[in-house]
Amino acid sequence: LHFRGGICVWHRPPTIRTGALRVFINGCFDLVHAGHFNAIRQAQQVGASCGRPVHVVVGVHSSAAILLRKGPTTMTDLERGIVVAGARWTSELVTDLPYIELGVDLLDTLQADFIVHGDDVVVVAGGAGMFDEARDAQRLKVVKRTEGL
Repeated sequence: LHFRGGICVWHRPPTIRTGALRVFINGCFDLVHAGHFNAIRQAQQVGASCGRPVHVVVGVHSSAAILLRKGPTTMTDLERGIVVAGARWTSELVTDLPYIELGVDLLDTLQADFIVHGDDVVVVAGGAGMFDEARDAQRLKVVKRTEGL
């Protein structure tokens, strides 16, 4: 799957766009905990609040990309993908995401209506926010991070 700025792998791509609202949420998902699952659940709920069926597309950043921005991961790419794919709210999985600004081009490529992310600010190389373009296009929905994690 190619999009401006990167290449990633799209698992379980949709065969037919059925009118469902498609939301995208991404993360490193290393040492997966309740907060990660809560974020995916909240992405599903944000979509459901629009009164349409919801498909949650979960993106997992590659270990190589995370290494450059945050340091080494504890879990492998495969392990993180398996855990996230097993979440009851995950409809589709995208792996090997680069750690760059994820904007409208990626959303359009994935046929996603918007990105959902926690209220923490994610900064990419160069100081830009990972979701600045999506926010400016009004295609970002922000959810509250799980308290205490």
